[in-house]
Amino acid sequence: MTRTIETENDTYEINDYIPEHYPENQNELFMDVIPVNPLLRNGFDNTPNEFRDPLELKHWWGRPYICSDETDDKLFWVVRCLNGGAWDRSSGIAYRIESKDEALEIAKTALKKPVYKTPEKLDKIVRDKIGDEKHSIITADEMTAPNPFAKFIK
Repeated sequence: MTRTIETENDTYEINDYIPEHYPENQNELFMDVIPVNPLLRNGFDNTPNEFRDPLELKHWWGRPYICSDETDDKLFWVVRCLNGGAWDRSSGIAYRIESKDEALEIAKTALKKPVYKTPEKLDKIVRDKIGDEKHSIITADEMTAPNPFAKFIK
């Protein structure tokens, strides 16, 4: 099923987030946390973060994943993460990695890095801190949080 979100500037068709998209239902998980070639919801990388299903945010916010990418008959790996680095898609962590093992190590390192707080939490910080004012300073510490999946690193 699809829902339509209309904003002042755009219209988004957002497909439902269903169990086959859940990280634990992916065919391959590295360290039980990093999906390899995950089956993501159609439009996953074209959905403003504030319109995502709360469960999708819980499952994927801060969780790096790797995808294979064939270019000119050569297989490369890409590491991505829905971490708030982009407002409407996952962020690219690394591209054109030649080995899957190297991509997994990069993804593992990404688990240790802070992520931006979810849109809902950032909105609350802005409302609490600046209210109706047009300008204020929000520090990096206020905008970021420890990666929720860092506990998987030993």
